[in-house]
Amino acid sequence: MIGIFAIVLNILIFFLQMYSLFIVVYIILSWVPNSEMYPIRSFMGKFCEPYLELFRVHRFLVLRNIDFGPLVALIVLSIIRSLFILLLYGKFTVLAILFTIISIIWDPIAFFMTLYLICIAMRYAGFIFAPHSLHPFWHALDILINPALNFISCKLYPNRIVRYEVSLFSTLLILVALRFGIGTLMYLLGRLAGF
Repeated sequence: MIGIFAIVLNILIFFLQMYSLFIVVYIILSWVPNSEMYPIRSFMGKFCEPYLELFRVHRFLVLRNIDFGPLVALIVLSIIRSLFILLLYGKFTVLAILFTIISIIWDPIAFFMTLYLICIAMRYAGFIFAPHSLHPFWHALDILINPALNFISCKLYPNRIVRYEVSLFSTLLILVALRFGIGTLMYLLGRLAGF
C-alpha cells in the first residue's frame, strides 16, 4: 500500500513539474507578436488558460498594468508540488510546510533583491569614481533602479529632497540588511524544520 502511495505521489510530482514547465513555455510564447496565429500556442492554451484564468479575476494581482496572476499561478503549483515531496519523504510537519511555503515565496524575492543590490552597488561605485559620466549604461541602470530608490527614499525621507548619492547609499544599506537578515532567519527556520 505504501509503495502504491509513493508511486502515485511521484506521478503527481512529475505531472505538476511538467505542467509548470508547460505554462512557462506558454507564457513565453504569449510574448511573441501574433503568437495566437501559431497552432502550438492555441493547443497549449486549451490546457493552460483554464488554470491561468483562475488568477486573472483578482484585481489585487494587477499592479501598474502588470499582471502578476501567472506568477502566482506558478507559485501555487510549486507549493503543491513541494507539499507532495514533503509527504513522499515523511517530512509533512507544520514547521516543514511553513518553511516550504515561505521559501518558495522568498527565493524569487531574494533573487531580485540580490540583483538590485548588485545594480545599486555598481551605480554607487560609478557615482563615486565617474560622477560626471554620461555613458548610456548608467542611464539604463538608473531606469532599472529608480523605482526602488524612489520607494525607499519616500519612506525614509518623507517630504524631503535628498541627494542622489544619499538615496543610493540608504537604499543599498536597507537592501543589504533585509537580504541578509531575512536570509539568516530562513536558514534558522530551515534548521528547525529539519532541512
